[in-house]
Amino acid sequence: MGCLRLIPYAKECLCEDQSGFRKGRSTIEQLSVIAHIIEKKYEYRQDMWQMFVDFRKAYDSIHRNSLYNLMEEFGFQKKFINLTKLAMEGVKYQVRVDNIMSEAFSVETGLKQGDTLSSLLFNVFFLLSSP
Repeated sequence: MGCLRLIPYAKECLCEDQSGFRKGRSTIEQLSVIAHIIEKKYEYRQDMWQMFVDFRKAYDSIHRNSLYNLMEEFGFQKKFINLTKLAMEGVKYQVRVDNIMSEAFSVETGLKQGDTLSSLLFNVFFLLSSP
């Protein structure tokens, strides 16, 4: 539900060419675009620069308070920021090893792994915090 509420705001932040962590976008589609650009580079005899970024531990690297501050700065409704905080804060995790559950623990930074909201929040954070 939270993801659906974020979509109108996210569309304001995300450019159409940005495909990472977006539903319905694939690496193959992006490789096709790159191949086309390279073809045109030779056709028009232009220089071309490419940059590829591999984010290690992308979700783990997000500082939550910075995310909330960016959302507020860029006009996200306070209600939605608070809902995002509710989804992210105070969650307890456990790990199972050989059918033995660990003690519950909290994670104070980063986005939730496997949560559909996390991919959208990562994109919003990355794009809003970029110069």
